[in-house]
Amino acid sequence: MKKIQIAWTKKAEKSFNRLDLKNQRRVRNAIKGFLKYILGESSKRPDVKKLKGKLASFYRLRGGSWRIIFSIDAQKDTLILTIIEIERRKDVY
Repeated sequence: MKKIQIAWTKKAEKSFNRLDLKNQRRVRNAIKGFLKYILGESSKRPDVKKLKGKLASFYRLRGGSWRIIFSIDAQKDTLILTIIEIERRKDVY
């Protein structure tokens, strides 16, 4: 079983801290659900899409009306999930 590390950019951390508690919980649950799916602990497929164009190296995870932009880096026995940005759907792209 791989270890998973979560890293946050300063921008993502700031965005998360500015959210009210309800939306923080929504974003946190979306990330947890994605991690459970990756680890095989849940069969519920999260709403994740690979981005295109200039953002082609990133993925998007949906948490309500919020979008979590992240990258995945697989190393020897560790999966590093880097949260790049958290924004409302209308503002993120």
